[in-house]
Amino acid sequence: MSCCGVNGRDPNPRPMQRGKDGRDAYEVWVSKQPDGADTSWCAYMQAIRGDNAYEMWVSQQPEGADTGWQAYMNAIRGCSAYQIWADYQPEGADTSIDAYLESMKGKEGPKGDKGDRGDQGPAGLPGKDGAKGEKGDKGDQGEKGEKGDKGDPGEAGPQGPEGPQGPQGPQGQKGEDGKSFVRTGASGNIAFNYSDNPARESSTGMFGSSMYLKKTVTLSSAPAGSSDVMFDVILRELPCMEDGTLVSYSIDKKLVYPSAGDNPKVEMWFTFPTPPTHMIDPSSKVITKLTRGDGPSGVSSIIPVAESGQSAKEFHYELSYCYQE
Repeated sequence: MSCCGVNGRDPNPRPMQRGKDGRDAYEVWVSKQPDGADTSWCAYMQAIRGDNAYEMWVSQQPEGADTGWQAYMNAIRGCSAYQIWADYQPEGADTSIDAYLESMKGKEGPKGDKGDRGDQGPAGLPGKDGAKGEKGDKGDQGEKGEKGDKGDPGEAGPQGPEGPQGPQGPQGQKGEDGKSFVRTGASGNIAFNYSDNPARESSTGMFGSSMYLKKTVTLSSAPAGSSDVMFDVILRELPCMEDGTLVSYSIDKKLVYPSAGDNPKVEMWFTFPTPPTHMIDPSSKVITKLTRGDGPSGVSSIIPVAESGQSAKEFHYELSYCYQE
């Protein structure tokens, strides 16, 4: 009976039905052994060891037939194990895949011996804290302890009420007459018409690409020989460029201590890291181009000479100072 149709498929498939439970291979083998034969499992395993499937196929081929491996592989291509099983089931039997799989199950083997005890496993992680226990009963009062050391002094108590006024004391000695400070000031312009000689009292020039103006002012109101003088200096206009962009500057000032009979002086240094070309009035925002008088100048390359008939446009300073009478 052919088990397969075209391409290994049954052209007239039948519904699969479950067949009767059969015996396993070992039971079949035992039933075919003569009386007194060794039918142990070891004897069975020894008996079924023989030629492999390819060698058995070769032994069954007629003389002169192609017994190459490819011929064998072509010969064994056919129905699946399930299809062969289904074809051999009696008519009306259950040939479903579940019935086939059930028929493939062997008998349950005997229970094995108890295995040896395994090694002890690693210690487990600590468990979570348990719930808080109930409050215990109050213990008995302990015995009275020894007397402790003397404690530190306590904080001062509140201030007591004011006492009665005491008698008037004796009159003190007459003190010296006090001295007062007088505040005054001075102002003026900072001319550009000085040569580049920082050792002189007034000078203009360059430190590299930076411009400086130096001016020394005598504090004529302060007493001759006085060194008790406080002072401050500001610029009335701010240095800037033609479009009004402000230029940074600094003012360094120091008191020139006078010799006996001379009034004190203040030496002022105005330095500009970027030389300005204009100045701006901060109250009105009026921008004025800086110019100088005709003559020698340490900044002639930056500050031009004023036009004919025009006065020089220079910075103005304000100096305020205090002195002791």
